[in-house]
Amino acid sequence: MGDKCCCCIPLRGGVFLIALLTLLTNAAGIAYLFIRKDHIMHPFQSNNSIFVSGFWGMTAVTALFAAASLFGVIGVGLANRAMVLIFAVVNWIVVIATILIYAAVWIYIMITKNGITDACTVALNGTVGGGPNSTPSGGNSPIYTPLFGSSSTAVDSVDACNATVRWVSIVLGVCVLVGGFFGIYFASAVGSYAARLKRFNNHTKLQDMDEMSYVPRKSLAGSYNTPY
Repeated sequence: MGDKCCCCIPLRGGVFLIALLTLLTNAAGIAYLFIRKDHIMHPFQSNNSIFVSGFWGMTAVTALFAAASLFGVIGVGLANRAMVLIFAVVNWIVVIATILIYAAVWIYIMITKNGITDACTVALNGTVGGGPNSTPSGGNSPIYTPLFGSSSTAVDSVDACNATVRWVSIVLGVCVLVGGFFGIYFASAVGSYAARLKRFNNHTKLQDMDEMSYVPRKSLAGSYNTPY
């Protein structure tokens, strides 16, 4: 990894930015998941409990990652190896688990895309066109019940579900490929900084053993007694 992150940022500053951005992103993710919980889960909950379980699992992982990121921010600021190491370990676990889970969900959606679309359509029609006061248009087939408004201006439920499944498939594919690459790179940067803190601590202990800790000496990174 070397002394730089992203080729131009000092490693310590880069890890601090990684931890801070990770904290803010996960905090925003938790807020979004809770605000949009019903909207996210409703189209799929009639198909399989895997989506409901996946939602709560994703929420728990996001909260755990946010807490570890807070440790990372504080640990980098204080040059505390234990806190940085917690962030590094959780970061690696989350990155690897996220790549595997996203890849598995993406494959599952690709294999069962037609079934998911049908279940989503039934769920939407049950909400929009299945009430006692509803007047479905497009004949007796629930497939063509308009999602909103009149039949001339509304998008029917089958098109809405197809678009949703297609959008989810694209997002998951991008997350697996692009997100996986950057996740592994940033996790490596955090691990490198934790290793640097270990070397710095060992160097400081050797100074203490030689009774030279009161003499200002440059650390391995080139600054006075600072693991930068």
